[in-house]
Formats: sequence, C-alpha cells, structure tokens
Amino acid sequence: MHFSSFTATCVLALACVPAILGATIHVQVDHTASDAPLTPTRVRRAPDAVAIPHDLHFNPVGIHLHPLAMMSSAVAARADTNAERLARGLPPRAPNFSKNKAATRARAAGYAPGRRQDAATQPQWKPKPSATPCKLRQETGIVNVLGTDTFGFIRNKATNGDGEYGLTSDPLEALVVVLKLCEGEKVPFEIATLNGFKDFAFLGGVVGFGTTSDELSQGSFNYVYVTGVTSVPLGPPVNAGNAFTAATGISRDIESVVWTLEDGFLSRSLRLNWINPDGQTARGTAAVYVPSADAFAVTGDVNVFMEAFGPAHEVTFNFVQL
Repeated sequence: MHFSSFTATCVLALACVPAILGATIHVQVDHTASDAPLTPTRVRRAPDAVAIPHDLHFNPVGIHLHPLAMMSSAVAARADTNAERLARGLPPRAPNFSKNKAATRARAAGYAPGRRQDAATQPQWKPKPSATPCKLRQETGIVNVLGTDTFGFIRNKATNGDGEYGLTSDPLEALVVVLKLCEGEKVPFEIATLNGFKDFAFLGGVVGFGTTSDELSQGSFNYVYVTGVTSVPLGPPVNAGNAFTAATGISRDIESVVWTLEDGFLSRSLRLNWINPDGQTARGTAAVYVPSADAFAVTGDVNVFMEAFGPAHEVTFNFVQL
C-alpha cells in the first residue's frame, strides 16, 4: 500500500512537469516581450546619386576668347644647344667668345631636366627680390606630369584659348617654375612661373567654370583649374586676377598659396591643397588631366567628376630641378 501511494505520487509529479515547463517558458517569453522594447534595425542606404545637369561643360562654349600675353621665351631659346636649334629648324647660335669658359659650357648645356645648372645660367630665371624674402633657398625647375595613361610636363602656354596650361612631351616647352619655399616643404607655399602668362606669374587654383560653388568635397563634381594666377594671401578663395578670367571674361575666385612638396625615393611630389570657404583644407582631392580640353584640374571626387565632364586621367605633379 505504501509502495502504491509512492508510485502514484511519482506518476502525478511526472505528469505535472510539462505543464510547469510550459508555464516557465511562457513566462520567460512574455517577460522578454513586455520589458524589452523592440529596436529598429539600422539599414545602410547608398548615398543618393549626384544630380548632374545635362548641359554641364568643363569650359565655356560659344564665347569670345581674349589672347593672353606671354613672358618672353628668349631665355629658353638661348638655352638651346645648336643641335636642338637645328632640329627645330632654327639657325645655330653665334659663337660665344666669353673669357669665362665655365659659363660658356654651362650655357651650351641648356636646361636639361634633372641636371643642376651652373649659377651662370640662372640669373635670367631669378625672381625679383621681395620685400620679405623667403628664409629657404628657392629652387628652379619644371613640373613633370605622371599618370597611368599620361606622361609629360606642364606646358608653358595654353592651347585651348581658355587660359589654362596644357600638357607637352617636350621638356623644352615645359613651364619653368620657382618654388617659393619660405617656411618649409610641408607649409603651403607659392610657385612662381618664369615663362608662362605674363600677367599671372604664379601657378595656382582657379574655381572651375562648371562648378556649383568654391568648395571641393567627396561626392561633388566641383573642380579648380591649375593655371596662372596673381599672388593672394593664404586662405579661402578670393576674387582676384587669373588667366581663365582674363581669357574668358568670366569672374572666378582663386588661391595661390596652395602647394606643398613631398620628397620621395625617386621623386618630389607637388600637391595642391585647396582651402574651402569654411577655412578647412579640402580632403581627398586629386589632380586630373582632361584631354578634351588639354587642361589640368583638381577635384574632390574623380569618379563623379568624370561622370559630369567625361574622360580624365588622374595624375601626380613631380618637381624636377634644373
């Protein structure tokens, strides 16, 4: 009888287990649902496509263009060797009977890229003294352009009529520049030009014709031309003289104190650091060559820029000392 009562008790207990477990599970589910509010799942959305007008142009079309005065090329012509002059269809230079044989040999050597020149060859290239001379030695050279599909030099003249320097494969047609390194290579400095646009003797940035503002940023097709400008203080873009405006009559803001120099193993890279209107340096910018215009620009987004203006080649600028 005792065994039967015990057995009955066990059977009754086992029969109650599912109900107890079910009640426990039910309570846990209800507790979770009632005390922990549901949090919406974050969904990463792709950025909206940039709206690009259909009538967008890198340069203005259908307008009257004004020719620009260029600096004298006499110095570059005197630097050519007789062999180079004959190859160009020019007569040989007259013999130089200077008693200074070292100076004569230096002049005959010409301004070959990568070759340090004797001091006797450089007085014509030296910029005029400044009231506040730079602390560091200023270097003279040319700007090599290097990209996957592009190689050459910034040319010393515009071929498109819009006041923008073009590309050349001939180093003798290269724009000769002076790095105005007043504080150091990492501090923005100006680049003076010695055989380019006469009235715009600095290489700087000019706000592009097809841009919507003076700001360069990721996701925007805005750009600035790399061409001749006047000297302006370091800071956001200001309205001042430049080759594009003089050629087209279209007013655009500029910057001139924009360059920094980075010494590499085999090259010395020049970078244009554009300052946006808010005073912050534009991030992620890149230089491009636009073959359809034979011009250079700097933009905040190469892909969006090409979507707006067509093919362009990303390039780097490298300083080659003379």
